[in-house]
Amino acid sequence: IHITLAPESGSERVIREIIQKGKDYSHEQLLEIGRAAHKMGMKVAAYFILGMPGEKPEDVQQTIGYAKRLAKAGVDEAGFQLLIPLPGTPVWEHVVEEYGQPDYLDLLVVGDLNKAVSWSPHLAAEQLSSYRRRAYMTFQFYRAVYHPRSFVRTILNVLRGMAETKTENYMRMFIKHLRLSWRRATPKSGRFSGRAEL
Repeated sequence: IHITLAPESGSERVIREIIQKGKDYSHEQLLEIGRAAHKMGMKVAAYFILGMPGEKPEDVQQTIGYAKRLAKAGVDEAGFQLLIPLPGTPVWEHVVEEYGQPDYLDLLVVGDLNKAVSWSPHLAAEQLSSYRRRAYMTFQFYRAVYHPRSFVRTILNVLRGMAETKTENYMRMFIKHLRLSWRRATPKSGRFSGRAEL
């Protein structure tokens, strides 16, 4: 059984001013839900959005801090996705007003941890990409420290070619891609005849 949490940000300012989740939303309540679901044996995922209009470096740092708390509570995976403005939404209108019509090719970088598109004047794309990598590494480090059995199970699942979570599936595909790249890059050796060729 899987449960998905959608805090979207660890920053109270972003939740209140940018996302406008409403007064009934609470980071603490979501943390307790994650902890309880973990204790009941459920797989728990949490998803965040980075690069929102108006988001600042301190907001991203608060998101990373909250993700650490979720890892300590037993959440199995965290996704740190880049904002993709969708036509017809208030965010789309804001982006078009501030930056002009987005190039859809720019939006294809969402799966690449080395690239990012930021819709905030406070975060450069390179800075956002760095924060995103740091968020993933920090979450997994805290998960390994506080829930080593779950962390080791993830590693074993990946090595066995199994996937119980999206993260495990991504890791499996990444390793497969590395192997294919390595095979293509490794020169094929010819047969050894025992004779020196001049």
